[in-house]
This record gives sequence, C-alpha cells and structure tokens, in this order.
Amino acid sequence: MLRCSIFLLPTTLYSVAMWFRKVKSILRILKGELLAFVTWFVSAIPGHTGTYIRRSFWSHRLKSLGTNARIGVGVNVWEPSNIRIGRDFTTLQNCTLAATGGGQLTIGDNVSLNSNVSIDAGENGVIRIGSGSGIAHNGVLRSSSHEYENPYLSFKDQGHRPGSIIVEEDCWVAANVTLLPGTILRRGCIVASGSVVGGEFPEFTVIAGFPARAVGKRGSKYLGKN
Repeated sequence: MLRCSIFLLPTTLYSVAMWFRKVKSILRILKGELLAFVTWFVSAIPGHTGTYIRRSFWSHRLKSLGTNARIGVGVNVWEPSNIRIGRDFTTLQNCTLAATGGGQLTIGDNVSLNSNVSIDAGENGVIRIGSGSGIAHNGVLRSSSHEYENPYLSFKDQGHRPGSIIVEEDCWVAANVTLLPGTILRRGCIVASGSVVGGEFPEFTVIAGFPARAVGKRGSKYLGKN
C-alpha cells in the first residue's frame, strides 16, 4: 500500500499543480473583467463628480498624470502604464489614448483635446505632443501602420511598421485632421481642418490640404521680435 502511494505521489502533485494553474488563470481573468467594469463605470460618471473621480482613478493607473487634469466622459485608455501626461490636461468626451504593444505616448502641459480625438501610439510607436498644443474634434494620430507588401498574405498577418509622430509646443491641429506616421510639426504650426499630414514642417508653418502642404507662415510680421 505504501509503495503504491509513493508511485501515485508524482501524479497527485502534478494534478494539484495543474489545478492551482487553472485557478490562477481564472483569477487573472476575473481581475481583468473587474478592472474593465470599473474603468467603464468610472468613464461614464457625468458632471464634476465624474471629472474628480476620473482624475483620481487615472492618476493611479497612468505612468504619470499632472495636476488639474479634466478627463471627459467616455474616454478610452489602452495600456496606461505607457502613457505620460502633464498638468492642466483637458480632454472632452469619447477620446482614445492608446500605447499598446510597447508604444509610448507623452503629452505635455496644458494640452487640450476636443471630442472624438484618437491618439494611437500602439505597436512600438512613439507619439509626443508638446505643451500648449490643442487638437480639435475628430483628430486622428496613428504612429504605426500595417505592413502590406506581400500580396499573397493578408495585411492582417504581416505585422506593423512602427513609426513616430512629433507635435511640438503651441501647435493647433484643427478639426478632422489626420497625422500620419513620420509627421513632425515644429513649434507653433497650424493645421487646417480636414488635412492629411505627413512629413516635417518648420516652426510657425500654416499647413492645409490632402496631401497637406505649407500654405503660409504664422504671424510673419511678428517673427524675429521675440
């Protein structure tokens, strides 16, 4: 009997280990579901109460969040541990901030996002938005793109090409603008509504079109005085 028990011991230990592994997996799933529910609930709370609760909630989940943040209803945040936001940040309803797959999103001080803005630094992308900048409603910033060169393989199976988007200080991106991977807006740039922007533009440039191009210089009569 003792000999039989000794032979059964490894099998019993294996079964116990597998049971603990399953329990651990279930607990991990439940934790994720609970966090998803809490995040949804917090994002939906209206009024000043919701603003205060979201500020407190995201200050503990983001990599960093400066003081006096005002985060609107329905804002979605993906991989908050890869997102840094400065002070006096304002976002209206239904915006998306994402830094999945090793991405890095950095937002400076006093940056404002209007409703339905999507900023996606996913798939090892990098997005930096300088202090004092603003993005109007329906703006789209996506720093990485799909690989698609192989015509015999679905683009969904070819991975992503990481890239970056840099928006320096005091830039205004108007409504319905798309900033493509590789975009660099130097200090003080203005982008007209509906533009699709790629490439680098020098400071104080006024940009418009599809594809976007420089159409003017901001405040030419003031430049050189400061």
